[in-house]
Amino acid sequence: GILWPHDAIDRAPIFCDISAKAVGLIGPLGLLISNWCIIRYLAHIVTPNKALECRETARRRMVADYSMSFGIPALIGLASLIVQVSRYQVYKLVGCSNVSALTWPGIFIVLMWSPILCGVSCGYSVYVLYWLIRQHTNLKALVAKSQTPLNLSRFVRMCALAATYLCISAPVTILGTITTVYDTGPYVPWTSWQTIHNDDNKLSDVRQNPLYELKSRDWVFVTSGSTVFIFFSFASESIIIYKRLVSLIRLDRLGKWVRPDRFLRGTLNKADGVKKVQ
Repeated sequence: GILWPHDAIDRAPIFCDISAKAVGLIGPLGLLISNWCIIRYLAHIVTPNKALECRETARRRMVADYSMSFGIPALIGLASLIVQVSRYQVYKLVGCSNVSALTWPGIFIVLMWSPILCGVSCGYSVYVLYWLIRQHTNLKALVAKSQTPLNLSRFVRMCALAATYLCISAPVTILGTITTVYDTGPYVPWTSWQTIHNDDNKLSDVRQNPLYELKSRDWVFVTSGSTVFIFFSFASESIIIYKRLVSLIRLDRLGKWVRPDRFLRGTLNKADGVKKVQ
């Protein structure tokens, strides 16, 4: 939107090659999978009589979560080349976007994963909320029993995130999928590779759409990022990280020079010097 506020001119080809896949396909899928991993972890904590997680098991779980959050979207992004009809498309206001054809391989490769991942995450969310309602009077003991790095405050915020995900992300994902199907259509029967990648739809072509209007799916990153920021950015552990970062880049030294008491003390010293001269 910064580069294309009023038109759809192809100003940044390399940037568009990267962002068309990252923002249009890989990013949203990675976001859904990471939310799924978080809510699944909460489900493990609230499950009664669950075996405690040792350090090695926790490490394997983290490796699996990161592998799924980054690996699965990357594989789907590569597979989407099968149904990609052009290099990318430039939209007014939004920028670059992936361009695919509505074929049966496209449904299995691109379109079906968001509703599936959202459905699984919503199932875990319902499970977490169910056990929270049953054990709401004993949350502190539940968190302590799990032997995880979570404290009660962070656990409650993560559960609130699960409830928010259930109420907001599910409708947004469903609406976004319907909008994507509508914008990608009409349906094209798949007969061969040449059906999609023919002379009229070369992978090197760049499409331009200066008449684009913002849709609900364009706000997914804004709403999801804002939700996570609200729940976790003002906690005590986050403030500790901010202080360490400020100290690491030496901004704390800058604060010593701009303190109000230092400025006032310097002003008073100058005033005393003027009086002595008089």
